[in-house]
Amino acid sequence: MLYVGLTRAPDSVIFRAQAGAASSENIIAWKRKLNALLRSADKQELVSREKKDRRDFEQIAALAGKMGLYSHLYMKVVVVSKVPLPNYRFDLDDKRPQREESPGGRKMMGFRCSLPAYKEKDTILNAISQNQVVIISGETGCGKTTQIPQFILECEAESMHGAMCNIICTQPRRISAMSVSERIATERGENLGETVGYKVRLEGMKGRDTHLLFCTTGILLRRLLIDRNLKGVTHIIVDEIHERGINEGILCINSLRKTNMARELTDFFVCLMADFLLIVLKDLLPRRPELRLILMSATLDAELFSSYFGGAPVVQIPGFTYPVRTHFLENILETTGYQLTPYNQIDDYGIEKMWKMSKQTPRKRKSQIASAVEDTLSAADFKDYSALTRESLSNWNPDCLGFNLIEYLLCNICENERPGAVLVFMTGWDDITSLKISFKLILY
Repeated sequence: MLYVGLTRAPDSVIFRAQAGAASSENIIAWKRKLNALLRSADKQELVSREKKDRRDFEQIAALAGKMGLYSHLYMKVVVVSKVPLPNYRFDLDDKRPQREESPGGRKMMGFRCSLPAYKEKDTILNAISQNQVVIISGETGCGKTTQIPQFILECEAESMHGAMCNIICTQPRRISAMSVSERIATERGENLGETVGYKVRLEGMKGRDTHLLFCTTGILLRRLLIDRNLKGVTHIIVDEIHERGINEGILCINSLRKTNMARELTDFFVCLMADFLLIVLKDLLPRRPELRLILMSATLDAELFSSYFGGAPVVQIPGFTYPVRTHFLENILETTGYQLTPYNQIDDYGIEKMWKMSKQTPRKRKSQIASAVEDTLSAADFKDYSALTRESLSNWNPDCLGFNLIEYLLCNICENERPGAVLVFMTGWDDITSLKISFKLILY
């Protein structure tokens, strides 16, 4: 009699055998999907959130590499693409919904939705998708600088083109490039240098995954020297275009003389009002039909730029309206009790101030503004004001800015009004510096 002994294989061995069979079937299925991706002219990538695909990612990545494709595992998402993939994809970030649903995220989103630019989101995106050049005119405070770059970034991510999106936004000054990029990163709930970054002279914060870069005009012009077609850039946003001027072009023209671009920019010398950067970008557009150019400004001559770019569409964004009250000099003198004398309206500080006060003499020749002001004052009736105010007005010198009055008024506002900010417009850098020094002396 023959006895046969039967033993059951361990559960771990059975599981590995079943997993191996499942992996083989999964890899065969992926091979079919990858072949279909290569044949497709419209599809750029495959995205999977299946657990089995994460388990078999190494085999899928090896198969994709043999077929000339790129692959990456983003936390719980497997992506295979025809183009190189970054280390981070904001459209595949599973933590984004958590950030957006957090109290801070909801508060930030509520603020964004309250901006006038957000209400024009669909109009702006439609104009950008249908036109190579779009001109956006928005009043100060409408949110165009912080929101429009985000609209483009989010739209490209939702349409599965986030990996290829590369936006450059120019700012007139380095401080604005740095501060705006930091603000947008905060609104997006991420660290500066991830999706959003900046690059200014001798300083920058960006990485491989940066898709929205803020920079100065000079940085973009220097990049054009190296890469005149701006390869890989999908959108260029030129913000505060009214602040562009001839000086920026003069600084770069000497470098461009040695390149074949100098020949293309001879019109710069013929028409000094033409903007150097816009001339280069206008010349670039025919070579890059897929490139989008967005021009933005608060005080933009929209029709002029529209005609320059062949009838480009103009999108108008309204701004916030705040109640404004006008306080004239006589009202300020009456409210604060400040008294103007012939000797407290000197515009200088330091050693020369005492000399000017001792040597001050009546003006021999009045300016047109001074004459007009004095004629108005003499014709006006200030009977409703105190004698002190009327005497101060008679001593007022229209040719002087009156630093002392500005100091007194600002101190009065800080002591008696609610907390806030005050914007003072001066006639030049010297006046700004003098007033700043004076305030430091008061504070310390």
